[in-house]
Amino acid sequence: MKNVKKYIIVSAVLAFVMIVLAVLMVMYDKGVFDISFITRPEQTTAAQTETEPTTDPTTESTDPDSTDTSETEAEETADQSVFDDLHEMIPAAGADFAGATEDVFDPDTMAIYRLDTLELPAYNVTGDYITRTRYVVSREKVLRSFTERQIAEMRRAADVYMGMLVISDGKSLTFYNGKGDQIFKYTGEEELIFAYERDKNDRPLFILGDEYYYIDPGVRTLIKSDFDKKTDSRGLYYNYPSDFAKDAKKASIRGYETVAQKDENGIGSLYFDSGYVMMRNIKHEQNDEDRKVVEDMEVLVNEDGKEFPLPEGYAAKAYSNQRILVSYKGKYGFYAVKGAWIVDSKYSYATPYYEGLAVVGTTAQKGVIDLEGNFVIPLSYSHISVCSGGIIVCWSMQTGYEVYVKAAK
Repeated sequence: MKNVKKYIIVSAVLAFVMIVLAVLMVMYDKGVFDISFITRPEQTTAAQTETEPTTDPTTESTDPDSTDTSETEAEETADQSVFDDLHEMIPAAGADFAGATEDVFDPDTMAIYRLDTLELPAYNVTGDYITRTRYVVSREKVLRSFTERQIAEMRRAADVYMGMLVISDGKSLTFYNGKGDQIFKYTGEEELIFAYERDKNDRPLFILGDEYYYIDPGVRTLIKSDFDKKTDSRGLYYNYPSDFAKDAKKASIRGYETVAQKDENGIGSLYFDSGYVMMRNIKHEQNDEDRKVVEDMEVLVNEDGKEFPLPEGYAAKAYSNQRILVSYKGKYGFYAVKGAWIVDSKYSYATPYYEGLAVVGTTAQKGVIDLEGNFVIPLSYSHISVCSGGIIVCWSMQTGYEVYVKAAK
C-alpha cells in the first residue's frame, strides 16, 4: 500500500512539474519574458509559408510579405552595433515634429526620422489573423492565369495601413497618424476588415459586416461611408498613396493584355505612370492552328504601344515612381525609364517604390533606398513594411518594432 501511495505522489509531482514547464514555455513563446542565453527566433506564420511558395524566376513574387526560401546568402541578423549607429544617424522626431508626409521622397527637402514617442511591441506575436486579397498565379503551357483569393495571414503586431500605423495586441487595434497621435482604438468583437480602398475624400476604408466605414480622428470613432465599390473603387488592393491613380488614365493598349493583378504585385499595371504602364506581351507560335503560347511576359509600354527596351536578359516585375523593378537570375534591381541603372540586380528581396522609397536586401537583412539607390535606412532589419503615408515599420530581434517617418526637414 505504501508503494502505491509513493507511486501516486511521485506521479503527481512529475505531472505538476510538466504542467509548470509547459506554462513557462507558452509564456516564453508569447514574449512574456526572455532567457539571457537563448536567442529568440523571428516568428514565421504557417499561413505565409503555405500560401507564398517559392516559384521559378519568371514568376517569382515581389510581394513585400513573401518569403524567398531559396536564399543562399548568410542568414545572419545585424549586430547590435549596427542599430546603435543607426539610432545615432537617424534623429528622433522632436516635440515640434509636424508629421509624416506621403509626398515622394526628396533628399534635398526631406529626411527620415525615428518616431520614438510610442510604446511599440517587442515581439511579432499577436494571436489574431487577417484576411487579404491575393492573386495566385498558375501556369498551363506557358500561359499564366491570375486567380483572386482571400487568404488568411497572421497580423503583424505593428504595421501600416493607408497612411496609418496600426498596433495590435490580439484583442484590440490602435491606430496612429503620421505624427504619432492616437486617432482610434477598436475593441469590438466583430472583425474589422481592412478594405484597401479609399473613398472620394481619400479616407482609408474598413468593412464591418456589409458596410464600409472610415475613421473620424476628431471624434475617434468609425463613421459609415457612402462608398460604392462599383463606381468609386480604383481597383487596387494594397497600400497606395491617396493621390495614386485618382486622376490617372487607365491602361488600354491594342495587342497587349493587362497583368490582371491588383495587389502589390500589380503596381504600375492598371494606370499610366509618366507615360508608361506594365502590360502582358503574349506571343503565339507562328503558323499554328491552335495558336500555341510560346511566351507570356511583362513589358513596359508607352501610350503608342512601343515597348521600353530593357537590358538583355532582364525581366520587368513592377513599375512605379518612374522606376522599373527588374529581375535577372533570381536577383532584383531597379532601372529608370530615362535609361539609367539605379541599382543593378543584386538583391534577393525587393519591393516596388512607394512614395519614392523601396525596401531591398535579403530575407535576413533589409534596408530602404531612395530613387537614386542611396540607403536612407541601411541593411539591418529582418522586416520592413512598405512606406505608407510616410510611415515605415521595421522589426528585428535586437530592437523589436521601430517606426520611421519621412518628413520635411
